[in-house]
Amino acid sequence: YFVGLSLWIAFLGSLIRYGSPRLSRFSWGVIGGSLAGTSNFAKDAIALAGNGGLGSTTSSLYFYGLLLGAGILSISSFILSVECMKRYDATYSSASYAGADVISVSVMAA
Repeated sequence: YFVGLSLWIAFLGSLIRYGSPRLSRFSWGVIGGSLAGTSNFAKDAIALAGNGGLGSTTSSLYFYGLLLGAGILSISSFILSVECMKRYDATYSSASYAGADVISVSVMAA
């Protein structure tokens, strides 16, 4: 999942930089929601690591690594969404963000 997500984010980044104005607008709207869709995985993984479900000796390392990763994903998603709203209409930005978030969560849960 994360390899596919990384490729998707790289593709969206290339569309932002080199795509037509319409594709760039689409990419700005979707990139934040795509990252935000991973929040459920991060929440569940942190809960598992925090409860000692990954083993007592390595649990604390996994916990702090997952906590750091969840924070980076959340902040990145927020920053990208703010940048989209600076460039385009907030109604478009929120709709594309929510759509990408739902699709990302659905793919991750499948």
